[in-house]
Amino acid sequence: MAYNPQFYQPQQFNTPLYYPQQPQPQPPVTNKIYVTSAEDALSRFASPNTITVYFLQDESTLFEVSTDIQGKKNIRTFKLSDVAPQKQAVAPSIDNFITRDEFDAFKGKLEGILQPPKPLAKGDK
Repeated sequence: MAYNPQFYQPQQFNTPLYYPQQPQPQPPVTNKIYVTSAEDALSRFASPNTITVYFLQDESTLFEVSTDIQGKKNIRTFKLSDVAPQKQAVAPSIDNFITRDEFDAFKGKLEGILQPPKPLAKGDK
């Protein structure tokens, strides 16, 4: 078999390299609906038998608008506040306790005070 240049096709190694692209981070999806007043929250469309929460713009107030099956709306208003994390209880120090000897001495004094007085004999005054 002889070399025939018209049938020769060199392999092409210059295929482009594709690196997988990192997905772009999407902003978190929130269902917050901002309104300017309670009247604005009540005037928004709501399907029957739903509850929708609206946030008052630039304030920590929210409105919960519930719509009944007939389309009548009721509104409840809430104030939001930050809750500080609870502090852990401090373990009591040993200085707040007494020793067993101190307790027994106190117990003896207390029992002496609480005993009923002895009746006096006829000759004692």
